Parts: sequence; C-alpha cells; structure tokens
Amino acid sequence: MILKRICQWMVAVACAVGVHAQTVSPVGVVGLTDPYGVVVDVSSNLYYLSNAGTHSILRYDPATGETINFSDRNWFNPQSIILARGGMVISDSGNHVIRYLGFDGLDGLMAGSGKSGNVNGTGASASFNAPSGLAVDNAGNIYVADTLNNSIRRIASDNSVISYAIGFNRPSGLAMGENGQLFVADTLNHVIKIVDTNQVARIIAGSYRVPGYTDAGSGVAAEFDSPSGLLWIGGNTGLLVCDTANNRIRRVFQPAGRTTWSVDTFAAGSSFKVPVAMAADQTGTLLVTEGTPADALVAIRRTALPAIDWKNPTGVFSNAVVLAVNNPAGVVTRYTTDNSTPTPFSPILTNGTVLNGGPVVTLALRNFSLDNLASPVVSNLVYTFTAAAATVDPAGAV
Repeated sequence: MILKRICQWMVAVACAVGVHAQTVSPVGVVGLTDPYGVVVDVSSNLYYLSNAGTHSILRYDPATGETINFSDRNWFNPQSIILARGGMVISDSGNHVIRYLGFDGLDGLMAGSGKSGNVNGTGASASFNAPSGLAVDNAGNIYVADTLNNSIRRIASDNSVISYAIGFNRPSGLAMGENGQLFVADTLNHVIKIVDTNQVARIIAGSYRVPGYTDAGSGVAAEFDSPSGLLWIGGNTGLLVCDTANNRIRRVFQPAGRTTWSVDTFAAGSSFKVPVAMAADQTGTLLVTEGTPADALVAIRRTALPAIDWKNPTGVFSNAVVLAVNNPAGVVTRYTTDNSTPTPFSPILTNGTVLNGGPVVTLALRNFSLDNLASPVVSNLVYTFTAAAATVDPAGAV
C-alpha cells in the first residue's frame, strides 16, 4: 500500500496522561495482513475489511467468529471502504480504480482506467494514481484521496470525475463532516485540513511539515506524525484521527463557544499500534485497523464512564422547543422524534437545535460516550421553550 511504510516509522509510546479510560482489545478476525479499511453493515452487524497484504476483501461475523474471503475480484492493494450507494465503495489502489461492491458480492467499476494517471472523465475514461481514502456526502458524491496525484477528486452520481481540491502531500484519510465540509489527512504534511464547499483547503490542526506529538488548545500548535484514517463523530467530540506513526488516536474538536479547533489524545498505549482506519459497529464500539506489523482489528471500549446527572430523558412538546446541551468531551446526545429509541446512528443534538412539535411529538434523547457508543451515559439537558404552551414530561426514561 502507498502509505504502508509509515508503520516502519512508528515509535513505541507509553499511555499518555489524560487519555480517556478505556480498554483496547483484539477482534478475532483471522488472516489479517496489512489491513486497511473497515466498515460495518449496520443491518447485519457484519464487518468488511480490506486486507491489502493478501489483495482481498474479508467479511467477519462477530456473532460466530467466522472470517471469509468475500470477493473473487482481482483486487490489488485495496485501501479505504465506505458505505455508499446501497453497498460499499472501495479504493482498489494498486489497480488505480474505484469499485462498487454490493453486500451480495457483486461488484462493478465506478471510475478509473486501470492505469495510473490524472485525467478527469466518466467511468473508465478517468484515471487515478494510487487512490486511498474515501468519503461520501449527502448527495451521494464520492470523494477520493488521489494519493500520488496529491489531490482530492470527486465522483458524481453518474460516475463523472473532477478534480476537487489540490495542495496536498500524499493525502490518505477522508471524512465528511456537516454542511459539506470535507476533512483530509494530509499525511506527509502531518496536518489535518478541511475543504470547504468553495473547494479551498485550509489547515485546522497540526504543524505544517513538522512531525511530532503535541496536544494543544490551538489546533495549529498541535503536532501529528503521518496521520491517516479519519472518522467524523460530530457533536462535542468532533473528528477522530489515526495518528499512525505516533500509535495514537487523536481528537480534533471545537470547544464550546469557539470556532477554532483544538487537539487532544483519545487513545494510546503500548498495546495500540499502527492505527490506519476506523469505524463504529452496530453496538457503537469503535473499531480500529492496525497495519503491519500489528496486522489486527481492535476494539476500543470505555472502562470508566463520566458520572454526570441525567435530567428530562424524554419530552412531549406541542410548540417549537430550543434545546441546549452541556456535555463533557467524548459524549454526544442523539435524538429521535418517531417514538423509537435513539441509537449510535440517530441525529446528533447540538446547541441550538430547533425541534418543531405539533400537534404532539415525543422527543427521545440518549447520550453516548464516544469510545463505547452503546453504553448510554448521562448529561445535563436544559430545555428553553419558545412558547408558553410547550410542555415537557420528565417522567419517562430512555
């Protein structure tokens, strides 16, 4: 893989002070050799992984422990996997193409000629050069870290390819945030960039071309070493970063009341090596692929949840309600208004969220800790009503 050699640059690190209390435990996927991408089909809770060292796509069933080779395609160094278009989209990096792979095992070419190049076009008339990271927006557009072309490309719904953003040095991981903002791990510049909808990239975290390890209240004063995989959580948590050569998962977030970014350490330790990509499973456990020499999939779970108060866990309102939420770092509030229980994939409630009731809407709130999203944790929730007729019933429980 293009960035596989960063695993050789890693340094052994001890667990850092201030890292969230958690366990890092292996997941029993058999036959991993230089794994990279990982996704979870939330309807079945099956894991899919790109196994770059054996040029294959694996499927793992956590319920039975079974690992199978899922696709007969002649993959060559497959990298990122994302859920999109009703199945999976995979960067077949060594073949310089982007492919679709359905959960039924059927696959097809989306874009790329099969030869390295840097040509815009539709389908096979376009070309890439060792594509890696992928992301998808709400409109279904696919974004590609075109690693050896040092650019970001975009594939539209008709599989037409354009150049979307430039000015990178071996970009790898991508993540789609809110409002169409694209996060990019600019790997060999050792920074995290954001590409706004105007297609201009700017640094939000890391010291440009200065590898290192520093947490900082000001994102641009922080340091990374060869960041790769990204996972956008949102809310008070923000963006998780595989800080690969530092053997850490870092967090890039905006503190309450600020528009600038900060960086801290989310996971580290001597048992945590070469993180390259992340996903959350159906229960909310954070999954991390570890490249060579670790060759593993690990699960991160919180072992000490914050002790905070829970107030008004459910509500019924008939007029517009503005909610304010005050959560500690690593906690997000998710909500539903259809009488269902919020899950790790429900919408995130942020400060200022407006929910319009009427005639009667039941609001269910549930908080999740980031490194074990399945475990509900509690937070102070304050309701501010925009109309006197709005009511809240605090008697229920999520």
